[in-house]
Amino acid sequence: MIFLFFSLFIYDVDFQAYKRYSVYINDLNLSVGNRGKWLFSELEGGIGLDYTSSGFDIGFSDLFIRAGANRYVRMFNVSLFPVLHRPGRCKEGEVRDFSIRQPGFGFGARLGTEILWFSIDSDFEYIEHLSNPSTEHFLFDSEIKFNPDTLTFALDFELERFVMIGQDPISSIYIKPKIILSRWRNFSLNFGFSFRISGKTDKTSDNIGLTELGVNAGYYGSPSWKICFGISSADFHRKTRKLFPFRIFLVDEEGNPASGLLSLADSGSFQIGDGEIKFDLLPGIYPLSVFSEDCLPIDTVIVLKEETDVLLQIHKKPDFNIVQGKVVDVVSGKPLYAEIFIENSINSETNSDPVTGVYRAYLTSGDYIIRVTSRGYYPSTSLIEVKPGKVSELNFELFPVKKEKK
Repeated sequence: MIFLFFSLFIYDVDFQAYKRYSVYINDLNLSVGNRGKWLFSELEGGIGLDYTSSGFDIGFSDLFIRAGANRYVRMFNVSLFPVLHRPGRCKEGEVRDFSIRQPGFGFGARLGTEILWFSIDSDFEYIEHLSNPSTEHFLFDSEIKFNPDTLTFALDFELERFVMIGQDPISSIYIKPKIILSRWRNFSLNFGFSFRISGKTDKTSDNIGLTELGVNAGYYGSPSWKICFGISSADFHRKTRKLFPFRIFLVDEEGNPASGLLSLADSGSFQIGDGEIKFDLLPGIYPLSVFSEDCLPIDTVIVLKEETDVLLQIHKKPDFNIVQGKVVDVVSGKPLYAEIFIENSINSETNSDPVTGVYRAYLTSGDYIIRVTSRGYYPSTSLIEVKPGKVSELNFELFPVKKEKK
């Protein structure tokens, strides 16, 4: 039942353990969300457990609610969303991290891109708490991933900063190298070790009002190290699969570089200049179309499994011209129904109207041999030169076949 529940959402469970002043601290954070093509939602919260040889204390961590719009545009995954922050229970004492009891509201942004074999994701959030004095909370998390296949190497840069009126800012900066084991069914296993690279946090010189905000009266900094491991939905790391270079070369009928408008799958339209355009794409099937002025469109499907180069040639639209005339009996002038065959043409056959004897054909510029046949009449053949932008007239008078006397 639990596996069925997790399979319906994008999730991330992270467990952190560290030690401060003889107290062992464990934080369990859980985020569950749903990410569609245009919209996404996410709920994140956690539980903190502090324990020593003489006892333990447990409390709820902060709760974040995010919902907004996201769009994968070319090589960037852009998300904009509002943030709702609701604090959990804050442990009183000298060991728990800095926290604020008052809820807050803010906004966030997420930006991701893929460069060569690397994936870069950055999250930024700003929260203003409903506190007095006013307190602002900044969260920034940037992750660089390298994924040769199923084993992902990642490096996190985390910044958490509190700004209070009348107090010095409180900052915590961490670097976390980690390993992600992907493609284990629908799960990804994460292992990491965080190092705090910001300076040691000293005692505050003025504690007035800070206790009410949830700030510890003693040391309120973050621990110097954390052991981290967890489990995530494989969808979180879907973008980090290996990318393959995909180049399109566009030439005209003489083999010279050409320009045009490329439509690639559902990624949008791109202008091809100087006959070449390049992408770094995940393996898959990509339908594409190329449009160029006064040329026939190109529609094809590319199966991308490795580095691929594709040569596409555009062709000018043929200039169709009108050839028309009338087929009649040479003796009586009566209109005839006839079959008209045109050599060296795609539209190689047409018929004359049985009532009026009029026929019409659409041909490109050039020389053509036109042959006319009708039952009971001798066939007739004629040569015509079709010139661009002109209506060419060619009439036929057929001789009836004489019946032999018995």
